[in-house]
Amino acid sequence: MSTITYQLSPFLQQQTTTLITLPDSYDQIRLPFDNTNITYSSGSWGVMINQCADIEGHIYEEQYFEPLEDMEVSIIISKPLLALHCMLNGNIKIKQACGDDIDLKEGKQCLHYIPSTGSCYMILLAGEKYHYFYIIPDIHFLEGFANDYIPLQLSIQAINTHSPVHQMLPVKRLSIAEHSELSKMKTCLLRGNARIAYYNNRISDIILLYLEQLDLPVSRDLFLVDLYEKEINALLIRIETSPEELFPVAALAYQIGVSEHTLETAFKLKRGTTLLLYVQQQRLNVAKQLLSGTDETIAGVAFKVGYADQSYFSKLFKRETGSTPSDYRKDNTSPF
Repeated sequence: MSTITYQLSPFLQQQTTTLITLPDSYDQIRLPFDNTNITYSSGSWGVMINQCADIEGHIYEEQYFEPLEDMEVSIIISKPLLALHCMLNGNIKIKQACGDDIDLKEGKQCLHYIPSTGSCYMILLAGEKYHYFYIIPDIHFLEGFANDYIPLQLSIQAINTHSPVHQMLPVKRLSIAEHSELSKMKTCLLRGNARIAYYNNRISDIILLYLEQLDLPVSRDLFLVDLYEKEINALLIRIETSPEELFPVAALAYQIGVSEHTLETAFKLKRGTTLLLYVQQQRLNVAKQLLSGTDETIAGVAFKVGYADQSYFSKLFKRETGSTPSDYRKDNTSPF
């Protein structure tokens, strides 16, 4: 049913028991849908619960993690999708194969287009609880509102063309009204077709409440992003091929002929991050290649990717990858 699969490491899989029912101790998060598919995985590492249901063409899925140790969970995306992603508890960062990160904070939501990138992953911390849901809307439902919400047009175009580029619409707070719709959905006492129709209406309302938060200034910016797409794509290629260069936002925006805000909006739309963070990601990707594929010194690697200060580069590298440059080289260099 779902196009997203969560997978533990082979080592943790050996310690895992998987059931298709939910223990009574987790009744508070049990979904009320009659056709819910449940996967309950547990072991000495903790608990992972996935619940998924098809509601009149909308896929509604909730994911719950309760790790007892720091762990990495792979996320396998089998085909491109549009998802309204809403964090109920915890903060997560999803690392994609292309190097871009998706940050999801507690109480926040966003609609984003996710290309079929194979496997990405997220790091979960021991003692934390992570609970979120996402809705993969019926594309025909969304198409009915594309003319009213301009940012939505580009996302629908991306999924129709199977674009390889991740796109993220503005991040918004999960509103009180949306929390109310969730509560109504999970406490519904109706039966049969009336129950299904009620669920469908609640899910549709959640989607529409998010769309209502898309403000007009952002929509006008997206018009400009579309107008200057050729210039912005050329800048993306320049960053990807020569990330060691300097990329001052103000000067670049002036050269393209857009405001700094519009340029940053373009990067949020196309890469899900700011221009400067995207440059940083590309520099670190090149640094990884140099560390694992050459005998260049750490200082030399830092300089080649645009950092004159080796100490700053090493701290940044460890913060973003979890390893020092030296340790990364040791762990990723093939023996001769």
